[in-house]
Amino acid sequence: MRVLLINPPTLDILPNKEYIPPSSLLCLAGVLQHNGVEVKILDLNTHKPWEKESNGEQFSEEVILQYVAEFRSLLIGFGCLFSGQFPPILKFSLRVRSRHKEIPIVIGESG
Repeated sequence: MRVLLINPPTLDILPNKEYIPPSSLLCLAGVLQHNGVEVKILDLNTHKPWEKESNGEQFSEEVILQYVAEFRSLLIGFGCLFSGQFPPILKFSLRVRSRHKEIPIVIGESG
């Protein structure tokens, strides 16, 4: 099984721009790997797609779709640390769903 875990881009209104992969996704990835699952983490904060394109959200969608296709994900998990991240995550999820109806998508975060 292959699982793609995605950390969505942080909102521009947040002052802290020191990006560290969330420990929750790292812990989840570790447990999954320990149990024989192939895991890839896509951190859209360290990838920084918005620095490459004027429409960062659209570029993030394309990056996600590219990772899903190349990794051939069988499950996609989005980390959602706070409610402000939910609208873009929902949009990303719907975009993935439009192309990959067969892949389950989960959204959550430990708090």
